[in-house]
Amino acid sequence: MRVPLLVSALAALAAGATVALASDGSGEEQAQLPAGLPRDIAGYERWTKLNFRPLPSRGGTAHHGVKRVYVNRSRAVLAPGGKQRFPYPNGTLVVKTGSEGGVVTLVAIGRKRRGTDRAHADWQFVEYTRSRAGERFGEIARGQVCYGCHVGAKRTDWIFTPAD
Repeated sequence: MRVPLLVSALAALAAGATVALASDGSGEEQAQLPAGLPRDIAGYERWTKLNFRPLPSRGGTAHHGVKRVYVNRSRAVLAPGGKQRFPYPNGTLVVKTGSEGGVVTLVAIGRKRRGTDRAHADWQFVEYTRSRAGERFGEIARGQVCYGCHVGAKRTDWIFTPAD
């Protein structure tokens, strides 16, 4: 039934989100990402959450807003009982969003790809922001800028957010 999808799309549009319906070939339509974000994170909102409660905004943190963190590899990342496993497996994607006033204005992505950067456990980090709903996301940070902070999470495979 397509009514829940239509209701979700209309609610997102009312909130100012960029929503387009597309087919993935399975006969089911899906909402697409806002402009400016990479396609490999499409559907991240349905991935496993690493923080079950939103993380409040704190002064001095690199990623602003109320944060939610998602990972694409639930079985490989979480052991029985919700305990986190380290290191993360090759192919892991971690998406952290930051919302202000109910609008996602920040998307930070960690991609673990074998051979990317051995010195940083093969993680690639990229951060995108926008000022308001409906605006295109733009890349603002990657590489050394991100590693400089994430080195503080080296013990947990360069990712700060533990499953709670």
